[in-house]
Amino acid sequence: MNDVGWKIYLKKINVFIPLIFISNSINASEDFDGYSYFTVGMENITYEESFTNISSSVDVSSMVINTGGIYVINDKFDFSIDALATFSPDASEENWNLSGVALQKNKFEYTRASTNVQLHYKYTPEFRFLAGPSFSYQTYKRYSFEALDPRVEVIDGVVEENTTDLFFDVGVAYESAAVANVPWRYSLKALIGYPIWSEAKNTNYDGVKFSPSGYRYSLSGNVSFEVLTGVHLGLYAAYHFDQRDEDGGKHFVGSDGVTREVSLPEAKTTNATLGAQVIWNL
Repeated sequence: MNDVGWKIYLKKINVFIPLIFISNSINASEDFDGYSYFTVGMENITYEESFTNISSSVDVSSMVINTGGIYVINDKFDFSIDALATFSPDASEENWNLSGVALQKNKFEYTRASTNVQLHYKYTPEFRFLAGPSFSYQTYKRYSFEALDPRVEVIDGVVEENTTDLFFDVGVAYESAAVANVPWRYSLKALIGYPIWSEAKNTNYDGVKFSPSGYRYSLSGNVSFEVLTGVHLGLYAAYHFDQRDEDGGKHFVGSDGVTREVSLPEAKTTNATLGAQVIWNL
């Protein structure tokens, strides 16, 4: 082939290579048409409270169920819905300390339910920017109190604290591939959220409503393999951290008629989840 022939041939290659990448990008966009999922896993929770020089800590594990899906809007946008709930919570022992001296111990149960709705902006078919609201409800139940220090007055019965939060989350996600006719795939997600509205109540202070601030962040991912056409089976893992700031200056009138100033302690909740996941697009 002479010089002129090689130049013509190289020009054809230079035109053909970009067309290959354009074609692959379009196919990737067209192939992703969403999916649904269902997860069953174990969640380990570490919960810590602190107020001045009094602190508590507890570790408890419970089963959780998680379901949801990603749904295609158009070439640029998808949206997702995710719902999680504690299933059959276990109890553990919570320990209270005053400057390192044991004060009290009690049984502790933790449950949560959350629903997250997010809009996905597809920077590429795989890489997405996420934003949307999330609603969460958490319950902390304490009972079987035992004083370990003579200064502590033992509480009878059950004390229950709950928080209701509306967060706005932003983050990024990566979806490696579609579900149908793909031998294996994975996805990753990172989110950070701040409360738009928050309310906390404690049965020890009937009628008092706290409004704590704070923040939270989470990391999650899954990897799965196709077991049937359009059906994947895989593993799911997640890490979630929630910071609740102290909220004080509230007034409570006790059964003795005395008005007291009460506070909601600062709290940190860490959730680590590992489970099995089914993903499908039939």
